[in-house]
Parts: sequence; C-alpha cells; structure tokens
Amino acid sequence: MKKIIFSVLFCVHLNCFAGAADAAVGVATAIGIGAAMSATAASGLAPYESVYWADPRLKSTTKLSEQCGMLVETKIYSMAPFSIMFLGLKNNSNLNTQVFNNQATVTYNNDTTRYFDLDLNGAIFFPPKTISATYFKFHQKSDFKGAATMQIKIPVNSGEKSCEILVNYVKNPDLSSDENSVDSEVFTLGFYFGPSLLQGGVADLTDKGTALSFKMEMNTIGAANHGMYLDFGFTSINASTAYVNAHPLLEHKEWSLGGFGLGYLHRTILDENRNIYLKVGAEFGNMRIGSYKDAFTASSKYIAANLGLRYNTMFSNVERGLWRGKYYYNIGINSIYIPTVEFDSQKSSGFNHSLLFGISVGI
Repeated sequence: MKKIIFSVLFCVHLNCFAGAADAAVGVATAIGIGAAMSATAASGLAPYESVYWADPRLKSTTKLSEQCGMLVETKIYSMAPFSIMFLGLKNNSNLNTQVFNNQATVTYNNDTTRYFDLDLNGAIFFPPKTISATYFKFHQKSDFKGAATMQIKIPVNSGEKSCEILVNYVKNPDLSSDENSVDSEVFTLGFYFGPSLLQGGVADLTDKGTALSFKMEMNTIGAANHGMYLDFGFTSINASTAYVNAHPLLEHKEWSLGGFGLGYLHRTILDENRNIYLKVGAEFGNMRIGSYKDAFTASSKYIAANLGLRYNTMFSNVERGLWRGKYYYNIGINSIYIPTVEFDSQKSSGFNHSLLFGISVGI
C-alpha cells in the first residue's frame, strides 16, 4: 500500500513542478507525506501544516535551500499527538553523500537541544543525482512552548568532507499563543494491582467481600482525545464458609473472577505531565470456584457494565532507544456491575469495586 501511495504522489508531483530540481524536492516531500499518512491512518490522524512555525507572508513552513551539494526542502507538520518535520533531498552533486539523520538535533532559542525521536542504525546513502525523503518526529510538542526560534542540524558527509545542513525557523509573530504545546500518546500499555470490594449478592458467596485484583490495559487514542480500550482483569477471593460446607468435594476454596473488557475511552489533558482517562464499556467474564482438574468445579459466565477512571502523572520521558516512551504512575478506580451469575440454581448480582495502582507507558 505504501508503494502505491508513493508512486501516485511521485507522478502527481512530476506534473506539478516545472524545473527538474524543484520536481525532485517536491517529489521527495510527497513521498514523506505519503509515508506519514499511511503510518497514521489507523489512528484517524492526518498532518496539517504547523501555524506555529509558518512564515506569515507565505502562510507556509516550507524552506528551500541548496546545502552540502544537495537540494533541501523542509516542512513542519502537526497532528493531535505530536509534530513532525518532512525532509526532501536530492543529491545535486557528483559525489556519494551520506546523511546522518539519526544524529540530527533541534535547538530551541539557542539553548535547549534535543535529538529527534528517530533511531536508525546508520546514515542514509545518496549516490549522485538520487532523491529521497524522510520525516523526523519532534521529541515533544511541549518544547515549542515559549520557543521563539528553532535550528535544525543534520550532519552530512559528501565525498571526504563533513558538512551540516542547517534549517532555521522563527515563531510566527501573528500567533498570539502557543499552538498545540502539549503532546500526547496514541497508544498506552498499563499494569495495575489493587484491593477490591464486592457488594450485593455476589459478595454473599465470598468470605469477607475483599479481594486483590490485577489488570492489564491497552488504550488507543485518536486525534480528538477519543479512543478505545481493551483490558484483561483477574480477581481472587475466598469462598464463604456456608458455600464451602455445602460442597465437601471442594479442593480449592477461592473464587476467581476474570475476563476482558472493551469500550470507549476519553482523555482529558491537564498539562504535559498529567492526564485523566475516563473509560466506559463492557466486561465479558467468568466466575469460577475450583480448578479445571478438581473433582468439583462451578462456573458462571457474565457480561458486566464497566466504569473506570485513571489519573496519570509522568515520571520519565525516554527520548531514544528500545525503551523510548512516556512513563506514568497511575491511580484509578474501577466499578463493574455484574447483573447475574448462577450457582446451585441461585442467581446473584452485585458490584466489584477496585482501587488500582499501576505503571503505564505511552508512545
């Protein structure tokens, strides 16, 4: 699919640019846009040209130059979760050129310097007269907050000489406030533990109604802070004395409630370090006593209503490498209403309330 998108954009831009040099750079940018569009399609995200770094006269972030023997075109694009820079290149020299995009940096206000979120094994190799493109993800959009200038440096080796592509941006003076100064994740994975309290008829099947719960949660969040969640949960609790006495063949005397949940998620961003998740959906589970190998087992499937709230505060933001991502401490509450389970022809219903503590990572 990506190759088809690239080919279509390639043909379109060949007809749009008059000069061969302009065509080369335009085609490169088109390829980069195609790559980003296909990569973000699953999240319903689409890039739009940044207002923050736009030239107010041109209404664009496009920068065109010839540096290090190469034609260079850059554009800055924003999305709901992050911002990116597209880089279109044509080797206009007769020398073999290497572009070390994995060493590219961005410096704000001649002070704060960061690497881009780009981990590649080595340089991109450009034989003479070839064209290509790539995109660079800014570490976090919150870096833009208060930034008046931005300088991008990309090391290049042309022939036997070292060079550096420099691209400078100035904040749009017509912009009165910081644009999209808080970035966010499109996917998070979290693990939670905590105490649970059963109420209602379900609690009558248990010893004290208190238990220990575990949850693993995966969240996908789109452009407008709306998304979906998928979780897997497990609660273990002792059976009541009356139930145990009524079933002398019981070997294991603990109830287990386990299943998976699916539903809607809404994120509220408080600032660059804190956010809140509201989760509404259904849980498909099973309440069981005894293991599969026991002489006596009893189980009942259920479909429950689920309501959850998570408060997340970031404690680490890893820029590069295998463990790249935003790491959060989490505290949350969860309530599951089980409308019916049936044991010994006796139907029961009730709630499973949980107080959860956990750690999550977002990308």
